[in-house]
Amino acid sequence: MAMIICNTLYSSSPFLSPLNPIRSKPSRFSNRLTVQAQFQSMENQTDLLLRQKFMEFPYVSPTRRELMVDLMSTLEDRLHSQLLPCTLPPDVRNFKNPNGSAEASLHIRSGEQSSPIDFVIGSWIHVKIPTGVSLNITSISAFLNSSTEAPNFVVELIQSSPTSLVLILDLPHRKDLVRHPDYLQTFYQDTALDTHRQSLLKLPEIKPYDSPSLFVRSAFSPTASMLKIDAEEGERLEEILRDHVSPAATQVLEVWLERCAKEEGEKRVVGEEEKLELERRDKSFRRKSIEEDLDLQFPRMFGDEVSSRVIHAIKEAFGASFASGAAQFRRGLKTKGKTYGLTNQKRREIREIFDLFDIDGSGTLSSSAYRSLGFEMTNEQINELMAEVDKNNSGTIDFEEFVHMMTTKFGERDSKDELSKAFKIIDHDNNGKISPHDIKQIAKELGENFTDNEIEEMIEEADRDKDGEVSLEEFMKMMRRTSYGY
Repeated sequence: MAMIICNTLYSSSPFLSPLNPIRSKPSRFSNRLTVQAQFQSMENQTDLLLRQKFMEFPYVSPTRRELMVDLMSTLEDRLHSQLLPCTLPPDVRNFKNPNGSAEASLHIRSGEQSSPIDFVIGSWIHVKIPTGVSLNITSISAFLNSSTEAPNFVVELIQSSPTSLVLILDLPHRKDLVRHPDYLQTFYQDTALDTHRQSLLKLPEIKPYDSPSLFVRSAFSPTASMLKIDAEEGERLEEILRDHVSPAATQVLEVWLERCAKEEGEKRVVGEEEKLELERRDKSFRRKSIEEDLDLQFPRMFGDEVSSRVIHAIKEAFGASFASGAAQFRRGLKTKGKTYGLTNQKRREIREIFDLFDIDGSGTLSSSAYRSLGFEMTNEQINELMAEVDKNNSGTIDFEEFVHMMTTKFGERDSKDELSKAFKIIDHDNNGKISPHDIKQIAKELGENFTDNEIEEMIEEADRDKDGEVSLEEFMKMMRRTSYGY
């Protein structure tokens, strides 16, 4: 029964690959393509859990939560083909300070190489201030790369009272508006962006907001909705969010998606000199953003250790975006079959998965941890698993028992289910066989560049019936032969 949880963890973790030693020379096919496909299928469950945690926006009102979920969902749905999966480690996607008074969730997706999208970042931060007040910040931003001069997108809501909040809604400019009046005309006047700010200012509860930061004030456009909302009652604030702020934010996002973020568009064509200037401006803006917001505020909220880890990940995104999904697969591929002992890095990766299951922060895993994560295990299966793994008979699994389970029980897998998942990913046209065309397509998506001869060698290695394609049965035999030596 220990294999039940091993199977579950293997399919849910983007970090763990089988820890078994390879007893024969690995197949070119398995090493350069199949492992990448398996790695891709393993990401899904953990990614879903962490994305669900981010999309909960747990500390804000239902109206505000609905607004943020709608905006983030619209962004990801409309830009779906242009975005890579989020590759942040779990302890950066959701994190707390040591005493539990601050919690945050972070979601970053970088753009495909051919896309004008550099990255999309969403976050929520909840902090209990010693005075008894809670600070809740929810934010979504989308940044473009230097293939286009178009503005970025940002929406942020900052609330420290049940009846008031600050709204920032804008398409921040990426060129000097005085020197480039055509830019002002194209993205701000022709799109009538200022009408949203003017409409909101007609409400008596809404006034202009002047940030104490000169940098913040200089970074946003003349049409930015930088507003302070003060309502007499919480219900009125909810009404303003629902009937006024939400429509305005939706319309501004729509302008950005239609006029700025499209893959094909005349505004994407920029010269080399202009491209360099955009890159310099973007880099300066992002560096200053980190200095103003994160380097100063995060250590106060989350402590030095947590802040250092999270800020490092954000700096990577703000600097050169994230390595592509293919690069992530290649890194996993390079370590496949080379880890014969438990390295410090592998131990850290196992710790991240352990912490994901350790929902109550107790340092142990109980049967309720598996139930709460929604995996399809009966109570009888969970109890049998606990009895087998719990060597101390404590009723829980501690970290060392978890490590032992992962390193001893995990090594003998490459189960039929997992190999079937990998086969289906490579079988690009879903006809039940892997063809040379399938390999070309999936390799292209994963960033590999195989020659026709290399693809032919992969097919020949597994193709027992010599029909020029690889069936599921042939694939299974090849994988078991090259992984276990029979």
